[in-house]
Amino acid sequence: MARTLSASILVLFIASLISGRAQSPAQQAQNNAKQALQSQLSKEGKDCSDARNNLDDKLCITQVSQQTEQDMATFYQNLKQIIGSPPDLEEAQQAWLVYRQKSCGAIGSFFEGGTGQVGFEARCDIQLTRSRMKDLDAIYNLPLHH
Repeated sequence: MARTLSASILVLFIASLISGRAQSPAQQAQNNAKQALQSQLSKEGKDCSDARNNLDDKLCITQVSQQTEQDMATFYQNLKQIIGSPPDLEEAQQAWLVYRQKSCGAIGSFFEGGTGQVGFEARCDIQLTRSRMKDLDAIYNLPLHH
C-alpha cells in the first residue's frame, strides 16, 4: 500500500512537471514580465478608440493609464527578481521616473486650462511607460527570454 501511494505521488509530481504547472520562481517571474509587456503592446494604437466625447475619453484614458502603471510595476518587479535588482537599475529607474514626470508635465503645461490637458498628460505617461517597458525588455533580452 505504501509503495502504491509513493508511486502515485511520484506520477502526479512528474505529470505536473511535464504539464508546466510546477514552475520555478524564475520561470514564473519571466512569465509575469512577458504577460505585463504583452498586455501593453497589444493595446498600442487602440486606446479609447470608442470614446464618444471628451468626458468618455478622459475616463477611459485615466483607466488605461492606471492599467499601464500596474503592468509596468509587474514587469519591473519581475525583472528585478530575474536579474537580482542591481543598484544601477534602481537609480536608472528613479531617473526615468523624473524624466517621465517632467516630460509629461511639460505637455500638460502646454495645454494647461484646456479640456485636453488631462488626456494629453495621460497619453504621454502611457507612451513613455510602454517605451520604457520595451527598452528594458530589449536591454535585458537574455535573462528575460531564456
